[in-house]
Amino acid sequence: MPVDKNEKIEKILNAPTLNLVYSVDTKTVDKVWDPITNRTSIHLEKGTIHIENFDANKDYFKPRVLKMLDLLIFLVGKKNRYKLSKEETVNCLIEFSIKQYAKLMGKSNPASPSTKKDVRRIIKEALTLLKDLSISTTEERKSQILVFNDMKLIEEFKCKEGIFTVQLTDKFVRYLITSYVTNFPLRLFKIDERSKNAYSLAKKLVYHQSNKNNRNKKTHEVISVEALLKVCPKIPAIEEVRSKKGGWRSRIEENFANSLDKLVNDKILVSWEYCNSNCEPLSDDQIEMDSYFEFKKLRIFYKVSGI
Repeated sequence: MPVDKNEKIEKILNAPTLNLVYSVDTKTVDKVWDPITNRTSIHLEKGTIHIENFDANKDYFKPRVLKMLDLLIFLVGKKNRYKLSKEETVNCLIEFSIKQYAKLMGKSNPASPSTKKDVRRIIKEALTLLKDLSISTTEERKSQILVFNDMKLIEEFKCKEGIFTVQLTDKFVRYLITSYVTNFPLRLFKIDERSKNAYSLAKKLVYHQSNKNNRNKKTHEVISVEALLKVCPKIPAIEEVRSKKGGWRSRIEENFANSLDKLVNDKILVSWEYCNSNCEPLSDDQIEMDSYFEFKKLRIFYKVSGI
């Protein structure tokens, strides 16, 4: 697996529809079941995710699944020339060892039998869930509108002697190599899965700070609370909080702040703080605010480590 241990920030392919996948909560999102195909669909702001043989007891978008998706995207990007022509053959075969992935996850003893057994189970579960997913979407590439229908992600996978081999589909790889390139700190793979929002939140912050247009406008280190809440799958909507007569500060604000603090502790963020749209500090009245709708209008000022 071509990973430079000294390289903290890597490049990864990413696309608008894929970015929405990281904020999906299988339990709360609206789903449509087709009895003819036995396929369940989730309609996003852009595009649709299809799930074969949907099982309500499975979390198809848990952190380990999202991390595995990023690993596959990262590795296939290393094996194919960016924006190669339709006539050129794409390489859809990915290989990586259990030990290598254990190292990326930050396991203290990646070579131990117990660690390798546990990581093998994690990888297999993630790949099995990803194999059930496909995507349909329409995206803009420069001046062109491209249509991607029923784009299955994984054709097949197997594990032999500690090496996982994953065959991605030709459609998915071509979708990726015609998309965009952004930064990806390898440290993201070490995020604790018990912090359900941290991974999606980290990716949003990294991509926002890396975006060329944001940098040109000098807005790359400032983002709204509202935009970040949208990518936190396990932070409830205000309507849910009120229906259960709960306090928004404990269920939304504290959860949100704890997730950001987690990213600082994990050295993904250097720092973060609430601010106004012009980056000015909050007033005393704002700090003591009682309104959720005023809270979500706030911005945060932050810095990603190494970018």
